[in-house]
Amino acid sequence: MGGIRRRCTAMRKAVSRDTIEATIVYMKGHLQEKITRDQLAALAGLTPEHYSRVFKKYTGRSPFEYMMGLRVERALELLQRSPIKVKEVARRVGIDDPYYFSRMFKRMTGAAPSDRKGKQAIGQTP
Repeated sequence: MGGIRRRCTAMRKAVSRDTIEATIVYMKGHLQEKITRDQLAALAGLTPEHYSRVFKKYTGRSPFEYMMGLRVERALELLQRSPIKVKEVARRVGIDDPYYFSRMFKRMTGAAPSDRKGKQAIGQTP
Protein backbone atom coordinates (compact mmCIF):
# COMPACT_ATOMS: atom_id res chain seq x y z
CA MET A 1 0.00 0.00 0.00
CA GLY A 2 2.90 2.38 0.73
CA GLY A 3 4.20 1.90 -2.81
CA ILE A 4 0.88 2.98 -4.31
CA ARG A 5 0.77 6.04 -2.08
CA ARG A 6 4.32 7.02 -3.11
CA ARG A 7 3.45 6.61 -6.80
CA CYS A 8 0.30 8.72 -6.40
CA THR A 9 2.28 11.42 -4.61
CA ALA A 10 4.92 11.37 -7.36
CA MET A 11 2.21 11.61 -10.02
CA ARG A 12 0.59 14.58 -8.25
CA LYS A 13 3.96 16.33 -8.07
CA ALA A 14 4.61 15.72 -11.77
CA VAL A 15 1.15 16.92 -12.73
CA SER A 16 1.55 20.01 -10.56
CA ARG A 17 4.99 20.83 -12.03
CA ASP A 18 3.68 20.38 -15.58
CA THR A 19 0.62 22.42 -14.72
CA ILE A 20 2.68 25.28 -13.30
CA GLU A 21 5.06 25.20 -16.26
CA ALA A 22 2.07 25.39 -18.62
CA THR A 23 0.74 28.48 -16.84
CA ILE A 24 4.20 30.09 -16.97
CA VAL A 25 4.29 29.51 -20.73
CA TYR A 26 0.84 31.10 -20.91
CA MET A 27 2.05 34.11 -18.88
CA LYS A 28 5.04 34.59 -21.18
CA GLY A 29 2.83 34.52 -24.24
CA HIS A 30 0.29 36.96 -22.85
CA LEU A 31 2.34 39.68 -21.13
CA GLN A 32 0.25 42.45 -22.68
CA GLU A 33 -2.99 41.10 -21.25
CA LYS A 34 -4.53 41.52 -17.83
CA ILE A 35 -4.18 38.05 -16.37
CA THR A 36 -5.72 37.19 -13.02
CA ARG A 37 -4.90 34.44 -10.59
CA ASP A 38 -8.41 33.08 -11.16
CA GLN A 39 -7.73 32.79 -14.89
CA LEU A 40 -4.44 30.99 -14.31
CA ALA A 41 -6.04 28.68 -11.74
CA ALA A 42 -8.83 27.83 -14.18
CA LEU A 43 -6.24 27.10 -16.86
CA ALA A 44 -4.49 24.79 -14.40
CA GLY A 45 -7.74 23.17 -13.29
CA LEU A 46 -7.15 24.15 -9.68
CA THR A 47 -8.85 26.43 -7.17
CA PRO A 48 -7.20 29.87 -6.98
CA GLU A 49 -5.94 29.20 -3.45
CA HIS A 50 -4.47 25.80 -4.32
CA TYR A 51 -2.96 27.19 -7.51
CA SER A 52 -1.20 29.96 -5.56
CA ARG A 53 0.19 27.48 -3.02
CA VAL A 54 1.46 25.09 -5.69
CA PHE A 55 2.84 27.93 -7.82
CA LYS A 56 4.77 29.41 -4.90
CA LYS A 57 6.06 25.97 -3.92
CA TYR A 58 7.58 25.47 -7.39
CA THR A 59 8.73 29.00 -8.17
CA GLY A 60 9.33 30.61 -4.78
CA ARG A 61 7.10 33.54 -5.77
CA SER A 62 3.40 34.25 -5.99
CA PRO A 63 1.84 34.22 -9.48
CA PHE A 64 1.61 38.04 -9.32
CA GLU A 65 5.28 38.44 -8.36
CA TYR A 66 6.32 36.02 -11.08
CA MET A 67 4.24 37.83 -13.72
CA MET A 68 5.68 41.20 -12.67
CA GLY A 69 9.17 39.72 -12.95
CA LEU A 70 8.41 38.58 -16.50
CA ARG A 71 7.02 42.01 -17.35
CA VAL A 72 10.05 43.81 -15.95
CA GLU A 73 12.43 41.48 -17.85
CA ARG A 74 10.58 42.19 -21.09
CA ALA A 75 10.45 45.91 -20.33
CA LEU A 76 14.20 45.94 -19.76
CA GLU A 77 14.72 44.32 -23.17
CA LEU A 78 12.45 46.90 -24.82
CA LEU A 79 14.12 49.81 -23.05
CA GLN A 80 17.58 48.66 -24.12
CA ARG A 81 16.76 47.75 -27.70
CA SER A 82 14.09 50.12 -28.95
CA PRO A 83 13.55 53.87 -29.11
CA ILE A 84 10.00 53.75 -27.71
CA LYS A 85 8.96 55.82 -24.71
CA VAL A 86 8.61 54.42 -21.21
CA LYS A 87 4.83 54.88 -21.40
CA GLU A 88 4.71 52.65 -24.49
CA VAL A 89 6.99 50.07 -22.88
CA ALA A 90 4.60 49.91 -19.92
CA ARG A 91 1.66 49.38 -22.26
CA ARG A 92 3.48 46.66 -24.19
CA VAL A 93 4.05 44.67 -21.02
CA GLY A 94 0.44 44.96 -19.89
CA ILE A 95 0.60 47.89 -17.48
CA ASP A 96 -1.62 50.83 -18.41
CA ASP A 97 -0.40 53.21 -15.70
CA PRO A 98 3.15 54.38 -16.50
CA TYR A 99 3.63 55.68 -12.93
CA TYR A 100 2.75 52.30 -11.45
CA PHE A 101 5.03 50.66 -14.01
CA SER A 102 7.91 52.96 -13.03
CA ARG A 103 7.45 52.21 -9.33
CA MET A 104 7.35 48.43 -9.89
CA PHE A 105 10.31 48.58 -12.27
CA LYS A 106 12.39 50.55 -9.78
CA ARG A 107 11.40 48.27 -6.91
CA MET A 108 12.50 45.20 -8.86
CA THR A 109 15.63 46.55 -10.57
CA GLY A 110 16.81 49.37 -8.33
CA ALA A 111 16.69 51.86 -11.21
CA ALA A 112 14.02 53.91 -12.93
CA PRO A 113 13.01 52.76 -16.43
CA SER A 114 14.35 55.99 -17.91
CA ASP A 115 17.75 55.21 -16.34
CA ARG A 116 17.87 51.88 -18.19
CA LYS A 117 16.85 53.29 -21.57
CA GLY A 118 19.40 52.34 -24.20
CA LYS A 119 21.86 50.84 -21.69
CA GLN A 120 23.33 47.35 -21.69
CA ALA A 121 22.05 45.01 -19.02
CA ILE A 122 24.40 44.59 -16.09
CA GLY A 123 26.90 41.87 -16.85
CA GLN A 124 26.48 42.06 -20.63
CA THR A 125 29.36 42.96 -22.87
CA PRO A 126 28.77 45.33 -25.79
